[in-house]
Parts: sequence; structure tokens; C-alpha cells
Amino acid sequence: MYIDTSLLMTGEEFLDHLQVGLYTRLAVRRRHYEAARGWLARFTLPLRALDGLHLALADVEGLRLATADQDLSRSARSLGVAVTFVRA
Repeated sequence: MYIDTSLLMTGEEFLDHLQVGLYTRLAVRRRHYEAARGWLARFTLPLRALDGLHLALADVEGLRLATADQDLSRSARSLGVAVTFVRA
């Protein structure tokens, strides 16, 4: 089995960044699920369940979402969620 070592390094780098405080872990709360459910129930945006949850976390907590997913970026803008589109 071939294992891409760059993936292992990326995972290790993420853990290092988490440990030094570059990222913050957020507990997913009922209010986040409810916000996501409301957006998903509209059926007007190309949102998947976890996309909706990511948007809800960013919106409810007043955070900016960074994504390389163009559909997610457009959906965030449509919902008024702060977003930065990262070109891959």
C-alpha cells in the first residue's frame, strides 16, 4: 500500500498549528444545529449537511469562514456569512 507522506506531514502540521493556538476548537451546540437546519430546509442553496453546519458555526459565533469550495463560498455570501474564498 502506498502512503503519500505529504498527507502525513500535512496532518502533523495541522496538529502543530492547533497546539500553538492558530485554530480554536468550537463545541457544536443546539443553536448551531438549528441554524443549519433552517438553511438546509430552504432547499434554495446547494448546501450539504456539514456545509450548513460549518456556515452556522461561523455565523452564530461571528467568525469568518475560509473555504476553497466555490459553492460553499457563494452560499455563505447569500446567507450573509463572512467568507473568504481561497483559490486552490
